[in-house]
Amino acid sequence: MNSSLNDEKICLCAFDGIIDIIGRKWAILLISMLGEYGDLRFNQLYRKLEGISPSTLSKTLSELSARGILTRTVNQGKPANVVYGLSERGRDLRDSLVPLLNWMSGQDEFEKMSESCSPKDMISVNKLLL
Repeated sequence: MNSSLNDEKICLCAFDGIIDIIGRKWAILLISMLGEYGDLRFNQLYRKLEGISPSTLSKTLSELSARGILTRTVNQGKPANVVYGLSERGRDLRDSLVPLLNWMSGQDEFEKMSESCSPKDMISVNKLLL
């Protein structure tokens, strides 16, 4: 083993921050959805994320916005509407998730899960890499 790697130390405290961001049930799905479709309004996200409650969506959007993962833009008009999108930080996070998804796709458990995956739940790997 390389001795320089043995001497290198990293702080594992960052995992707490990572888990806080992506550990929530809907966070990765929201990040992936906005990465695939671009900026969306609340109701558009709500319709695309089947099974999420409006309060959970609102809370998750607020948390991801507060952490700088999402942008929240209020478009003035009648009526005014709010549009959510990925910030640069959010796009970086989305790009970082691709290796994790690739790793998971090589696991036996994934094959069992993907058998029950509906076509609407499938996202092109090319779209993830954009």
